[in-house]
Amino acid sequence: NNKTLLPDNDYVLRAPRVMSYQPDRNERIKVALYIKQIIGGRQTIILANLPTVPLWKKVRIRHGGDSIRTNSATRISAKQRNASYIRYEFEYEERTNGTLQIVRLVQYGRLEKIVVCLLSNDTQWLGLAGKTLLLALIKPCQTGGRDATKEETRYSRNLASIITDLRNVKGVVGRVESRGEWTIIDRRNSFAKPAFDGAGYITDGSEAA
Repeated sequence: NNKTLLPDNDYVLRAPRVMSYQPDRNERIKVALYIKQIIGGRQTIILANLPTVPLWKKVRIRHGGDSIRTNSATRISAKQRNASYIRYEFEYEERTNGTLQIVRLVQYGRLEKIVVCLLSNDTQWLGLAGKTLLLALIKPCQTGGRDATKEETRYSRNLASIITDLRNVKGVVGRVESRGEWTIIDRRNSFAKPAFDGAGYITDGSEAA
């Protein structure tokens, strides 16, 4: 069976995949930093104990969501849409006038890679022990947190790449270039629900290599 199903997981990983992928040191440091932000501890210890991370180059968001190609899987031609530029979101808590509120930060960027980090049951991973992390390597567009569904959103440069949870990726966006600037075209109406529980992941058997 080439398909691993997980209830309520809206993300389906698709080939091509590289099971023996060797991330460079910079990528490994970013993964270690991401894990440190969740469980704390020393980044050097986390880095030294990171497992092998298989690489996937495509993902499909279920229930009518988008099919996204990472930049490493994108071959641009006049007839092919670049499906590696995405909308992604972060949520954080902010206290305003004594009231705790959830704030959503909208970002745009290019999805570079998708890596799967299968952590062991070792107690060093604390609450992440035995979990599978689906991680997105993204090169952000400098859009200042603007939401292109609500206001014109342009950028002229990219920022240093980051690692984040794949669940934060919400879908593909378009871009229009003019005079050295890119305008984001975002027609989102609804987004995939972030329901991944860390216990596994879905792969599309029809696309498996």
